[in-house]
Amino acid sequence: EVIAAIFSCELEEADRWVGVAGAEKIRVLEQDGEYAATAVLMPMAQFHGGRSVRTRGVAGVGVRPEYRRDGVGSLLMAEILREVEAQGEALSILYASTTKFYRGLGYEIAGTHYAARLETSYLPPVRTELEIRALTEDDRPAMQEIVRANGRVMPGHMDRCDYLWPRLLRPRGKPAQAFGVFDDAGKLRGFLAFTLASSEALDDFQAMELRVFEAADAEGLRGLMALLRSHHSMVREISTTLPPQSPFWSWLPEQRARMKMREHFLIRLVRVGDALAQRGYPVGVSGE
Repeated sequence: EVIAAIFSCELEEADRWVGVAGAEKIRVLEQDGEYAATAVLMPMAQFHGGRSVRTRGVAGVGVRPEYRRDGVGSLLMAEILREVEAQGEALSILYASTTKFYRGLGYEIAGTHYAARLETSYLPPVRTELEIRALTEDDRPAMQEIVRANGRVMPGHMDRCDYLWPRLLRPRGKPAQAFGVFDDAGKLRGFLAFTLASSEALDDFQAMELRVFEAADAEGLRGLMALLRSHHSMVREISTTLPPQSPFWSWLPEQRARMKMREHFLIRLVRVGDALAQRGYPVGVSGE
């Protein structure tokens, strides 16, 4: 009920969100005998310098309207940061609804979240010899291996945790379609996940929300682009939050995507020594 009141959502939606996050990750601040504020604290890891650094993600920070402007949000975040430090996490990360507030708590901008739209007619025609098949839970280890390999060469890439996988593969509680491309030996070379929905704005053709796009190598990338292209007869538009450095964009023959900034990504050093020791460095450089 507290989450529903803070975020003005239906109780059913709040229950579903708690179920996905896990009740043990919810933090609630009590004021005058009432639940005044809440947040979700998630164990994560993030790649820096090619190594995975222990991180605690903060999400769903909210204060009930009657307690706003009373410093309740700052009190909640102060308690959260003390808990993160006590648990030995090096970093804390979040997407900020307000940059000024979190800067006052020691967070700083470390990246940007983009949203883009692309007409499928701009996808290049590509052929692949890789096998395309739907993914199952048994494929999770191979998917994680690709994510981690890509993260080692992409600073800030998330080392996806158990909390993030459901959000990617079941956005807003609705199952996404997940497919992989496999070579003759049965090895996963890339995978993607998306949702489809009819759109009146597109004359009832479908719009695709591309949630995940991870390729192990150039052949895997080719296979994924061929898979996307195969939808162009029924899908008129793709929306995605893939970052500008994703190899997906390098395969487009022209700069046709409409991309805009959605929000900033913020990071805070919680245990400075651990953050310096855990991250990777170029040859000849170290940190302690």
